[in-house]
Amino acid sequence: MIAGGRQIRTGDVLYYIALGLYLFRTLMQSSFYAAYISDRTSNAFCMAAILLLVLHELLFEKYSARTWIWLAVFSSFCMNALRVDHLPVACMFLLIFCGRNMSMEQMARFVLALLAILLAFIVLSAELGLITNYVRVETTRNNREYLGFLYALYPGGYLLHIILLCFYLYRQKISAALLALLGVSALWIYRKTDSRMSFLLSLLVLVLALLLKLFPKIPQKLGKINILHVLLYPAAAVFTIVVTVGYNLSVGWMARLNTVLAQRLVYQQKSFRRYGITWFGKEIRWVGNGLNANGVASSHNVLYVDNMFLQFLQKYGVVMACLVMACVVLAEWYFYKTRNYYLLMVFSLNALNGLINDSVMSLSYNIFWIAAAMAVFGNRRFREEKRKPCGFRIEERALGNLYDAARQRGERV
Repeated sequence: MIAGGRQIRTGDVLYYIALGLYLFRTLMQSSFYAAYISDRTSNAFCMAAILLLVLHELLFEKYSARTWIWLAVFSSFCMNALRVDHLPVACMFLLIFCGRNMSMEQMARFVLALLAILLAFIVLSAELGLITNYVRVETTRNNREYLGFLYALYPGGYLLHIILLCFYLYRQKISAALLALLGVSALWIYRKTDSRMSFLLSLLVLVLALLLKLFPKIPQKLGKINILHVLLYPAAAVFTIVVTVGYNLSVGWMARLNTVLAQRLVYQQKSFRRYGITWFGKEIRWVGNGLNANGVASSHNVLYVDNMFLQFLQKYGVVMACLVMACVVLAEWYFYKTRNYYLLMVFSLNALNGLINDSVMSLSYNIFWIAAAMAVFGNRRFREEKRKPCGFRIEERALGNLYDAARQRGERV
């Protein structure tokens, strides 16, 4: 099987089918095509993916003592997800675990192609009238088209994921034509949906890609400053807790930040006071601005946490949040030590996005969670950046051959 011109191992085909089923189900469920997919069908997609993952593990993977330990950890994640959330989340954790020995580059190419096809299909379906293109009339800002999705922010979020995948895959070799195409796409979706945060982050990634294309040695020249990437995830989590607990409308900068973030800080504090934080999490039913499959908004008062860090902490608990954070920090430390600067930057950009977008928790918005699993407890078969040779290096075998040849010639060594 070929993905992006690269050969995929036969044993990995089962995994990619499972990942494809998960992504297909997730995107369809987030669009008006959800009206044609029953809960039973949706769960069937997840169960089929789980079955394929189990077969993949039984047939093609070998387990060490360390692997068994991590299997126990992720099994607890899955059980907790089933307790406080639903089956697709458990399927997501299983995909992360089972992807530990895959090739990150191959996976990124596969996900990029699938996301681009599905996003284009849903948007075109809405534009052609095959599914509903809901329009939300606003009085203080531009009207928002949902482009076939159940929430206006979804298409911009998926496009940002596509842009990050291109940024990681093509690196300094990304073409000007591709940058222009992605920029025009981001602008078009922004004008349609008025999703400002996703648009600004998309522009940031595109500008960064262009800068590194023109000056590819910038990350290397930054040297140890790159360790700041490793600290960004825990720093963002601490910032979230401090701002949520200490939010005060009378503090000028907090009030302004809350306005910029569309009242997100108010909702975070309300959720924190109402549901609190527990060791192992609990089921929480937040109410957002999204629509159901019939295009009807909830009649309840809005109370939703858009911050990924707070939502994960409240829903899944302190223990699970600390374990995941430890894995992310260890993975980023590995990327830093191996000079995989592009993965470091992708994780940092997703950490910033997570402050305003809880969807970053999902693989459909952030496939790079699997890169963390590869780095921490996998075989690390993702592409590292090429290092510039430092000095003259001779392999041990070559040195031995030179020694033997010199002795045969009667030379003193």
